[in-house]
Amino acid sequence: MSLLVTKEKGMELKLTDKELVFVNNVMKPFKDITGRGIDLELLVKVLKDQYQSKAMVTNDALETVNSVIEKILYHQADVEIEKMLQDPHYGESTRAQSYKRIPDFSQRHLRVVEVLRLFPSISRADLAGKLGWPINTITPRVHELIDMGRVKVVGTKWDEETERHVETLEVVND
Repeated sequence: MSLLVTKEKGMELKLTDKELVFVNNVMKPFKDITGRGIDLELLVKVLKDQYQSKAMVTNDALETVNSVIEKILYHQADVEIEKMLQDPHYGESTRAQSYKRIPDFSQRHLRVVEVLRLFPSISRADLAGKLGWPINTITPRVHELIDMGRVKVVGTKWDEETERHVETLEVVND
């Protein structure tokens, strides 16, 4: 027997008949009205809250609860492994995923390089002012250009607004 779960399409959790009857009885009040299945995270929470901490639960029921929870954890691990195998970037932060999808040279990169050619040795804040972009748009583009070898840090200067030393940038000559 198997239990259809709602979160992981295409994968079923294998349970014995006894476990399946037990789970269906426990989850009856929580079952999704649409009949799509049972949410595994909710099932684990209900099993732990209702059964594992109760002293009056029979050994047979506790054994079934522990067996179901163990199967769910293995199932969830299998689902995660399957996702990792299908998507090489699965589990990476959004920033890392976005960075890997950046084309070699975008329009924004070109604009940054153009301004740096016109105004060498300026800071990121100066660059943001010249382009009219927020600093949090400039900084990632500059890091990407540095990683590409197109821009380099050439020194520092005193920034009156932040009252700090800031890096100055230049385009790397090809």
